[in-house]
Amino acid sequence: MQRMEIRFSGFGGQGVVFASILLGTAAVEYDGLKAVQTQSYGAEARGGAVRAEVIISREPVEYPLITATDALVVMSQQAMDRYLPEVASGGLVIYDPDLVKPPEKDGIRSVPIHATQTANQELGQSLAANIIMVGALLSLTQAASEGGVRNALSSMSPAKVLETNIKAFQLGLEMGRKISERSA
Repeated sequence: MQRMEIRFSGFGGQGVVFASILLGTAAVEYDGLKAVQTQSYGAEARGGAVRAEVIISREPVEYPLITATDALVVMSQQAMDRYLPEVASGGLVIYDPDLVKPPEKDGIRSVPIHATQTANQELGQSLAANIIMVGALLSLTQAASEGGVRNALSSMSPAKVLETNIKAFQLGLEMGRKISERSA
């Protein structure tokens, strides 16, 4: 991996920004990579459009904005409609099919991850869907190391949700691995 441009998108309250900060922190603090993270909110806070981007690279990141999205994690239909055109040819789109219709774009890899449903059923907590998505993304891209993300998750999660977040991350990793095995 020379440079990987990742965009997380959804609406306020889904943990989109936390997911991108988590991944960037893991890459920098635990994997020795370089990363830049940016975020943007809609006019409203909770429930408004949110996007958060992280660029991860082995070399210094000289331009901090995404130019061609390598991986798009989508948790709302509005975000899919807005950001799908910016996914690079050969790019990856990970979406929650309970919230988003499948992407309609040729030349991309499209992967459904039932993050919200799994978070509700397995963890009793829909707010852990973002961490499930991070785990799935990691399995499918190796953007950072599993150990690095686990360490970052442990240091960044409040004590009351740490156990849930670790379980959510593991669920996402397993979901991503199953998809990778099927497509291998």
